[in-house]
Amino acid sequence: MTSSGAKPTAGALADISSPLTGGRREPVVRRGRKGLREAPAAWLLIAPVIVLFGISVVYPLIDTIRLSLFDIKGSAPPKFVGLGNYMTLFADATFRNTLLTTLIFTLGTTLISVSLGWTLAMLCSFAPRHTLPFRGMFFVTFGISEAVSGYMWINILRPDKAGLLNSLIGSVVPGFQHSWLGDPVTALWSLIFVASWAGSACR
Repeated sequence: MTSSGAKPTAGALADISSPLTGGRREPVVRRGRKGLREAPAAWLLIAPVIVLFGISVVYPLIDTIRLSLFDIKGSAPPKFVGLGNYMTLFADATFRNTLLTTLIFTLGTTLISVSLGWTLAMLCSFAPRHTLPFRGMFFVTFGISEAVSGYMWINILRPDKAGLLNSLIGSVVPGFQHSWLGDPVTALWSLIFVASWAGSACR
């Protein structure tokens, strides 16, 4: 029996029983030098991945940033211009419009696909006995190849009356016909919806 001021030893800790385990003695996991000896082996295993990532991703990225600070014309010596290339780029209205379109597409696709995938997943989780339609909607994107999916959406968004979407709206609004991919206003949102549908099951 140890005094109240003495600290229990490792052997004493190994003999302590827990009331949560019904009085059974639990083994004490000791972390010693074995973990330290295994660390170099772990680094050795991931070293090829780190080297490959550095060569294929990190180095090209850094070198691209470095080259963007120079004015390179043919075989002439590179001329350092600092942020001049970036200033010229952002002064171009076409580039700004392209950048804005890319941001809208990225944010719209991410928000819609995550929301749609999360909603379908929750419906499958809360009502497991009645989730066959939702499971089909959730996993149908995995069973359709990109070629078949693209052909399907081309027929859905056809600009004439033979398009499925125009046909459905035309049944309510007679004579309705719209070029969904030809109109700059609806083309971006049509592509966002298609990309969100394709990626909803992957979120």
